[in-house]
Amino acid sequence: MGAVTVKESAMRKVGLISGSLLLVGVSLSFVVGASSCSKVECGQGTIEFDGVCVTGAPGGDGGFTQAQCDPNVSKFEGGKCVPKLPPIICETGNVSVDDGGIGHCTAAVVEGCEAEAPCTDPSGVGGDEICVSGRVMAGDEHSKRVEDMATLSEIEVRVYEPLNFLADPTSPPFRKLTLGNGLDTCGRWTVRFSTSQDTPNGLVAFSATDKSNAAGMPASGTAKYILGAVASRPAANTNIRGKFAYLVTKAQDTAWSTAAGVPGGKTFSELGTLAVRYHLKDTGATEGSIPGEPVAGITPAWNNSPNPATDYFFSDAHVAMGTNLKTPVPAQTKTGPNGVSFVTIGPGLGNIFLAGGAGSCTKAGGAAGTATVDTSSTLAGSAVGVIFFFDLQVKCD
Repeated sequence: MGAVTVKESAMRKVGLISGSLLLVGVSLSFVVGASSCSKVECGQGTIEFDGVCVTGAPGGDGGFTQAQCDPNVSKFEGGKCVPKLPPIICETGNVSVDDGGIGHCTAAVVEGCEAEAPCTDPSGVGGDEICVSGRVMAGDEHSKRVEDMATLSEIEVRVYEPLNFLADPTSPPFRKLTLGNGLDTCGRWTVRFSTSQDTPNGLVAFSATDKSNAAGMPASGTAKYILGAVASRPAANTNIRGKFAYLVTKAQDTAWSTAAGVPGGKTFSELGTLAVRYHLKDTGATEGSIPGEPVAGITPAWNNSPNPATDYFFSDAHVAMGTNLKTPVPAQTKTGPNGVSFVTIGPGLGNIFLAGGAGSCTKAGGAAGTATVDTSSTLAGSAVGVIFFFDLQVKCD
């Protein structure tokens, strides 16, 4: 069971208002006289309770124990709804209350792994508490979901404020999601947080790694995974759905780096790498979904300066449901069919562009075009010990 936060005021608005009774089908009849000795007489199908005529569900007690109290937060006792204390708030937003009135954090039950993890409605003071849902995906094969129990039981999804994270990658995340507390047996995860308190810089980052990778930077010792991170821009009162967290093994990081010929015996994560995927905008796609068609022929320009000696590319063909990252080619100098470049920027924050006129694309109707990017969405970064996955939408003019 995950950690819970006791909030004495966090009672549901349905069924319990200041510990009082929720009256279903209230039916006031008539009052004889106008003095304090007035008597309430109730019509057929209603009964008098505390001076009010109410309609209860069928049952020997008028239905009060089954119909009038919200069973999640109260119980019928002594003629009124009594709060079940303590009320709780879970990181996942999913709460169950047992017969003794004790609250528990639970994983949402969703039939089959195809469905998306559900997100509760945004809530919280000022409407700034939101829910983010996502999946753990394989870092080398983005259409491959991580669902085997052996892996899910040893990993966690971490949620960071990314600017602090980039400045000091050993800084702790503000949420950790593990199997049974935010992470389910299908590899889906949900998390709730405050956009004003937890992400005041307007950004949030998600990373998948193993629990034993405590320090995180770089993965060492018994850790099996590096930090494969993605970022997003949350907005108050707006849930984010279908976000991916990429899981990259240390073995895969080493294999990529060896095949690419990274100098000094270093790996991509040890250098700090920005994995950029250039793709056409898919107007029908939601955030976190497989993006539009990748764009080949692009030369990256970190802070507007191309540096082919520190950029690496893949020969993998684009696949319909995702991006394969299997075969880096040392001699390649531009994005291949999958539109991905590994830019070894080291620790830092900046902007990723494409070299002027270097990107080619096909416009609607089949004509050749030149790829450009929206310069307002190019802010990116990475840190030692991390491969930061970044989707950059490309416009074809």
